[in-house]
Amino acid sequence: MRELIALGCVALLSTVLLGCQSSGPAYWQNAPTDYRKRHPIVVADGPVTLTLYARQGVRGHIEFGRDQENSIKEFMTRYARQGKGGILALVTVPPSMETVRTRKKGCRIIKVRVSRDRSYLMRVRAQLIHAGVPSYLLTVQKDTRGGEAGRVQLKALEIRARVATRCGLWPTDLAGAAAVDADGNGSIGLYMNEPYWNLGCATQSNLATQVDNPSDFVQMRAETLGDSVKSLMTVQKYRGGESTPE
Repeated sequence: MRELIALGCVALLSTVLLGCQSSGPAYWQNAPTDYRKRHPIVVADGPVTLTLYARQGVRGHIEFGRDQENSIKEFMTRYARQGKGGILALVTVPPSMETVRTRKKGCRIIKVRVSRDRSYLMRVRAQLIHAGVPSYLLTVQKDTRGGEAGRVQLKALEIRARVATRCGLWPTDLAGAAAVDADGNGSIGLYMNEPYWNLGCATQSNLATQVDNPSDFVQMRAETLGDSVKSLMTVQKYRGGESTPE
């Protein structure tokens, strides 16, 4: 009797789980056959961060070093091509920026803590502008999360291209066992002679990563004078039998 009750509970639990799985259509059902539509490339905003470390120079000046200044220039070159909005600099202020001064109040002498955070932030801002960050785009703030003293994080938004779907999913068996839902409807499988779900996802992802300017997915750039002249010269050489176009 106990075994029958246990089997009945297992059957009931299995029915409940199947009911949960079949409550809605699976993501891979009725998928487009064209991999470009099944795994489309979308263009959206994404954060980009450059971490720097400021050091104290002569007479309290802030320095970043030649390598870090080159990194700032590369960051701004990338921002000019696909960045948007302003640039935020989060600065970790060293503890030494807080000093203690004595002040006389009546007959008593009290200690007053004076923060020089603003002075330090302004010096970091001046050095960033000197390294190539436009002043009208730059906002400098103290990093309240803490961290290593002198750390400066440049943050901005840029246009990025990515695949809208997730790669590496295999909802069906490539060996031929096509998945079937609770209603008996077959999915994309070998028996239906259709492309498997993951086909083309890696290719689309690599293409989105390698494109120099993600905005080209939305609207192509106009042809420059150099491109048109080069094309014309190639066609003329081909017509004259001098070369074969690639």
